[in-house]
Amino acid sequence: MEEAYDAGKWGPSGYQSPSDAWKTDADAFEVAAKEYLFLLNFAMFEYTELWDGGSLAPEWTDDMRTQVGIQANNPLGYAFHNTYIATAISKPSLATIRSIFQDGNTPAQDDPSLAGASGYIANSIPEGSYYATNQTQSYTVDYSTNEIVFSTPPTGGDLISIYNTRLQGESILFDEVILGDGETQYFKINAPYSLIEHSLIMNNGVEVTAVQLAQNPEDTNGASVQFDTPPAVNDHIHIVLSRNSVRNTISKPYTQLEMVSDSSRTVILDETVRFDRSKDTVMIVELNGKRLRPGNTSYYTGDAVEVEFNLSDSAGEAEMVSLTNAEVQVWVDGVLQQSSDYSLSTPDGVTVPTVTFNTAPINNANISITYTAKSDYTYDVSTNAITISPSVAVSDGDLLAITTFSAHDLYNIKTKVFVGAEESSEITELASEFDNAGFDSEVDGFEAETLIVKLLSQFTIDPNQQNAAKILVSFNGKQLTPHKDYSLGDGIIRFNNALQVTNLTEVIVTWSNPTEFSFSSTYQIFHNMNGEISYNRIAACESTVLTHELTLTDTEIRVADASKLEQPSIENNKPGVIFIAGERITYYTINGNTLGQIMRGTQGTGTKSVHEVRSIVANAGEGTKIPSPHNKTWTTLGVDAPSDGTGLQNATTVQAKFLKEKAGLTVSRTVLPEGFNVYLEDGYVEANYVD
Repeated sequence: MEEAYDAGKWGPSGYQSPSDAWKTDADAFEVAAKEYLFLLNFAMFEYTELWDGGSLAPEWTDDMRTQVGIQANNPLGYAFHNTYIATAISKPSLATIRSIFQDGNTPAQDDPSLAGASGYIANSIPEGSYYATNQTQSYTVDYSTNEIVFSTPPTGGDLISIYNTRLQGESILFDEVILGDGETQYFKINAPYSLIEHSLIMNNGVEVTAVQLAQNPEDTNGASVQFDTPPAVNDHIHIVLSRNSVRNTISKPYTQLEMVSDSSRTVILDETVRFDRSKDTVMIVELNGKRLRPGNTSYYTGDAVEVEFNLSDSAGEAEMVSLTNAEVQVWVDGVLQQSSDYSLSTPDGVTVPTVTFNTAPINNANISITYTAKSDYTYDVSTNAITISPSVAVSDGDLLAITTFSAHDLYNIKTKVFVGAEESSEITELASEFDNAGFDSEVDGFEAETLIVKLLSQFTIDPNQQNAAKILVSFNGKQLTPHKDYSLGDGIIRFNNALQVTNLTEVIVTWSNPTEFSFSSTYQIFHNMNGEISYNRIAACESTVLTHELTLTDTEIRVADASKLEQPSIENNKPGVIFIAGERITYYTINGNTLGQIMRGTQGTGTKSVHEVRSIVANAGEGTKIPSPHNKTWTTLGVDAPSDGTGLQNATTVQAKFLKEKAGLTVSRTVLPEGFNVYLEDGYVEANYVD
């Protein structure tokens, strides 16, 4: 409203003096706001032909009579309508408007029906529409067995593709899965409550809001989670906590399903897209199962010197002859830049246009430049909403699926649009055959060589991409199947011969960092009372929890799953070894889920008077010992350095391989004595050296 007034596009001077009184007077604001909203909606619905002469200038200027005009001259009003009006009211046709507002009703008659029916129709799901027939999910996930269960068995020969994108994040303080028992609704969290900045709590893959995260009243160093109702038996409760005070770094993929129509094309996203690049990059938008074309983005890294950067050139951008600021989005470290921060070159139909910053982006800045003029939808960061382009045909009851990947910065997700394809050639030599010469000399040769040159379609992304199963490729909107429809090597995508690429073919590719972000690896260094040091892998699959309290007088230990622990051998005098809250315990028998012939507080560890139910029981037997751990470099050697800098997760040493064989167990306070400080104190190491 203020934007339109200050730009001279709307003014209440005909009924308010001074015309800007609404800026300071509450009563004047109420009148002006109603009038502005009426005019905005009228123009966004493009009913302006109902005005006398088709104009209300100067109160509402003529260049504000269409959606395009409002988007150009009053973008905040355009976003406001699409966010709060279009999502609640569908645009009636002019025929409907005229049938509602007819002449004929007089005060004496007092019969509104004489002037037409109300015309109000509540939105419903159109029978037989795509949304009606496809909104119900055709499968469920059984988290207790890690199985996908289809409601209808796939038929013989059906090809099933399963994409699994892992929850991840930075500065993770706690990341554990708890199984519900149908009774417990209060769970202790073994992480300092004072350090928790952000949380994500999911039950069977769905984020839970009916839950409270608070300080553990029994342990001021810990935290607690309390559900409003107890999770059911075997419910898969995933709790992730972050200590990052700057921003929420807990990331998750999310798919939102919405019904859309020709008059309702804007959808507000459930999730806030937190990403350091163009937001289009981390969205997959599908209409009735067909992927819509996003803006085409080019990606750069700042060096504090370079100011000029090209737009992408994979979809014919070099051929454009006009370009406006409204058709380009420029992002630096996840922040949308204002058009005053840069300038655009003038397109010449031959060379790719450029963006020139007034000031060079800082070193290592993430720069994304997105050309949106040909996209099927746009994203508005101010309202966190997407709007389907008017050029896309939308029917009442269509299904829009929006998949977002919030804060997956480590994955470095990118998207690129191709129109047509790059071409390469493949030369095939056929078997030799006789030529047409009647007589051949030995020098000339007796046979002819036949070569066939075949043109191949290919699409180039980052050269370090090697795995076809880890990229998403659509062909004219249809999702393709890796290894069947296309192959990938050295960043070059090649299609199966059955896919015919023309100059109009649209190919959309989304990919991520090829580096594997593996599960954490955890190990324990134990220095016993005899001065001996042992190194043991601590793995989630080799750990369990107590089902009953363990007191000083107990002779048995009862656990949830003893099969995860090492089998002892009385014959060979080899006991099983476990750690509970820093106490080393040996056992010689396993009967079901009960450990017997136990010895507490071995090799100098302290004996706790009571180990609580659900305390972690970590296996530390012979099978967990890291091979050749002493006086060895566990990371891959660098050049003139003890490490190449890639860390244990990317190392190829025997020690690193052993650790990575099994997912680690998140270190929490239950595996250490109460009061022991798990986390590094501030100032202990150089800032940002560790998290």
